[in-house]
Amino acid sequence: EYPDRPLDGGTTPNSRGKSVSHMLLEVPGADLSHVFCTKDAAPVIKSYSPELIVQVLEESYSVREEDKKIIASKVLAEVDKWLERFDCLVIGPGLGRDPFLLDCVTEIIRHARKSNIPIVIDGDGIFLVTNHLELVSGYALAVLTPNINEYKRLVQKVPSSEVNNDDATRQVLSLAKQ
Repeated sequence: EYPDRPLDGGTTPNSRGKSVSHMLLEVPGADLSHVFCTKDAAPVIKSYSPELIVQVLEESYSVREEDKKIIASKVLAEVDKWLERFDCLVIGPGLGRDPFLLDCVTEIIRHARKSNIPIVIDGDGIFLVTNHLELVSGYALAVLTPNINEYKRLVQKVPSSEVNNDDATRQVLSLAKQ
C-alpha cells in the first residue's frame, strides 16, 4: 500500500503545475494525491487524472475583506482534517501569489511542521518561503527545490549571506543545515 501524498495547489492559470506534480508522484508509486485548489481551477485539474482527489478552497477575489478571517479559518480546518492522513505535502506548484491564499498556506505549513509532516516546496511556495524563512528554518523535513533565480533570492534573504557563484554547491549545503 502506498502513502497518500497531497498537493497544495492554487489558481486557474497555474493549474498545470499541480497536475505535473501529481504525475511525478505516480512515478515512485504514490497511491493517492489530494489537490487543494481554488474553485476555478478544480475542473481543469480534475480533467488531468481520475487518480486526483480535488479539494476546493476559496480565493481572495471571491472573499470580501470582512469575511477573510472566517474563510481562512475554514480553509485551515478543511486542510487540518486531512493532515493526519498525509505522508508529505507538496506546496507551491501552481499556487500563484494571491495574498489570501499565501496567508492560508503559511498556516498550513505551520500546522504541518507541528505534525512533523515532510514538505516539498517548489514554485510559488519558494516565493512564500523567501518572504517567511521562519517557515522552514530549522525544519529538517522541508525540502526546497528552487531554480537558480529563486535560489539567489533565497540566499539574499538569509542574514549574513550573499550569493556565491564560485562555490554554490557548498553554499547550498551550508544553507540547507539552517
